[in-house]
Amino acid sequence: MAMKRILGSFVVGTVAAASLLLPSSPAQAAPAPVAVVAPQAPTTPLTQQCQTNLADGKHIVARGSRGECVKLVQVWLGALSTAKARGFNQPDLAVDGVFGPKTRSQVMAFQKLVYPDAGPVDGIVGPKTAKAMVAAAK
Repeated sequence: MAMKRILGSFVVGTVAAASLLLPSSPAQAAPAPVAVVAPQAPTTPLTQQCQTNLADGKHIVARGSRGECVKLVQVWLGALSTAKARGFNQPDLAVDGVFGPKTRSQVMAFQKLVYPDAGPVDGIVGPKTAKAMVAAAK
């Protein structure tokens, strides 16, 4: 049986992709076309709470932050880059829950793109940036 290696942080969710990992059988139907789906934020209660708190200004994420809220921001950045939303095109970003220099750099690039006349950007995801990320991803 041949195995196909799937790389990247994307979900390949079709019968065709799954059939590559299973032994073939003469009774199998023709596989559906392969579709690549942008990364999705996990829908745990904690992640939903992070989204609400970020949008309401009850929580911010900045350099040095760690945890589920940072993962959510990293997923948003990845989805925006994958979709090339508003021309946002950045390299792949690890969804590791650590707000380090790469995450900060992408947040700053997003802020410059969305608020070109705002002057210096801070690289902090507060309510204004969080709402802009959600709106851009739609």
